[in-house]
Amino acid sequence: FGTFNTIKTEIDSVVSATAEITIKATAALSGDKAQIDCEFSKVIENADYNVVLVQTEEKSKVAMD
Repeated sequence: FGTFNTIKTEIDSVVSATAEITIKATAALSGDKAQIDCEFSKVIENADYNVVLVQTEEKSKVAMD
């Protein structure tokens, strides 16, 4: 458990740290297409940014015979 506690302490300190970058995102749905716009509080040279859109629920019409 010693190794686990050491690693957990390091992870907890990183997770509780203040974020260096904030992201403001807006989304609009038009038909079956989503338009996502993101604004970053600062840009880090040569950094890659990945933005993921997650659908939490789906509505569908089911034909009942």
